[in-house]
Amino acid sequence: MMATPSKYEALPWHLIIQALQEELTPEENELFGAWLATSHANQATYQRLQQLWKERLSDYPLYAAADPDSAWGALQQQLATPVTAADNKTVFHPRLSVKLARVRRWSMAAVLIFLVAGIAIWQFRAKQGMTEYATTAGEQRTIPLPDGSTVVLGPQSHLQLDRSYNKTDRTVFLLDGQAHFDVVHLAQQPFVVDMDNASVRDIGTSFIITKNHDSITVTVTTGKIAFTEKATGKTQQLSAGSALRLYTALQHNGEMVISGNGSLRFDNARLSEVVDALQKQFGQRITLQDSSMARKRLTVHLDGESFDSCIKVVCAMLSLESVPDGGGIILKAAAPNK
Repeated sequence: MMATPSKYEALPWHLIIQALQEELTPEENELFGAWLATSHANQATYQRLQQLWKERLSDYPLYAAADPDSAWGALQQQLATPVTAADNKTVFHPRLSVKLARVRRWSMAAVLIFLVAGIAIWQFRAKQGMTEYATTAGEQRTIPLPDGSTVVLGPQSHLQLDRSYNKTDRTVFLLDGQAHFDVVHLAQQPFVVDMDNASVRDIGTSFIITKNHDSITVTVTTGKIAFTEKATGKTQQLSAGSALRLYTALQHNGEMVISGNGSLRFDNARLSEVVDALQKQFGQRITLQDSSMARKRLTVHLDGESFDSCIKVVCAMLSLESVPDGGGIILKAAAPNK
């Protein structure tokens, strides 16, 4: 039975190593730029490799324990192609075709980066005393914290943990993506999630935070949290079953939407939020025909209304119409009046 290839085998390592060494030809630079532009995950992966390259893996335990001869042998085995010592021999491989002379000139740090690329998450300790946790597309990682708390880091997410965690304080930094926190409550030492525009302090709870380019969303599953917007100092307490979204993009900076305990009251909420809430409340599938519709905003109170009534109100407010779709509905722009 053939082994399942690692998701990292598809990475263009020959281009990555040349980019780290600033030796890309114009043609290679064009290919490398196209690969970076393909996804945020590719950009995040290369940023982490750049950090490892700059540090020469000096603080990475695998590098510290590495034996150069063993590493080179492992690389040959990974390539699954016999390699001789002749510098002018070309190595051909389905995923790699480079001159052996150029391979030999790769630094040991680059070889080791290649060898450890199959791990699910990159971790490194920066000089400023932070431990970094980052996941790529499709990856999820459970991170046990020293105090017994747990973080489940979602795909394409980035979290920082100070080395003094659980000594002087219990603060983690969510830079991007989604994380589910299951917190051990310590009244004398609160657990805090710090973000650019806001912070969350637990009051004995588990909760989920999603941070992206234009908003921060917190959903409380058990217990309570205190959400603080840094710009105003305003703090909101949320209990289990409640959610809060703070918009951080310039055009809606500081707007805060709170929902909870099955409430269908929306104030300047995006259609995507209304759809999510209706689906959870009624167990009905709602699809938007055009993804751009998700950004439409409305203020509406739908508590006590039936599902059909809610849909009629939303459609009337946003000039939409609903179409049955195999047990669910599709929302689309209403046809113009003739």
